[in-house]
Amino acid sequence: MRPALIALLLFALVAAGCGYQFPGRGSSLPEDIRKVELALFANGTSQPSVETEFTSRLTDEFIRQGALGIVSSGSAADAVLSGKVESYRSRALSYDGRDKITEYRSEMTVSAALRRSSTGQILWKGRVSRFEEYSANPDRSVERDNEQRAIDRLSDRLAKDLYARMMDNF
Repeated sequence: MRPALIALLLFALVAAGCGYQFPGRGSSLPEDIRKVELALFANGTSQPSVETEFTSRLTDEFIRQGALGIVSSGSAADAVLSGKVESYRSRALSYDGRDKITEYRSEMTVSAALRRSSTGQILWKGRVSRFEEYSANPDRSVERDNEQRAIDRLSDRLAKDLYARMMDNF
């Protein structure tokens, strides 16, 4: 029993000293940044409303993580996070034996910058990209629904990536 206890204590000491932390849980931001205004991201694509979906998912991620408060525009924000959905495209990924499309790949890229409200100084800026596959369907409305679900998943994952990179300064 005694060797097991020693091994457990040794493991706990090593694990505590390794410096590991979960993504998005640290903060490389100045300590005076407590409240952030999330501006509606710009849409640099031809895909309608993709910026609204992304901004909504990013807001959800800020709320879920809880490290920074979110304030509305015109409020006393310490910093403003703004950005742009730079690109979105969907292209055929795979075909069947009759040369019919069976799967698509959607790709999205988002850039963002966090600026100090009082001076406009850039505290952080970054860019994230992801892709997501979805099934083709002979019924065009089903295929559009599949693409929309892919956009939803992309927006969610990109929001998580952007938040983690901003907080961890990757």
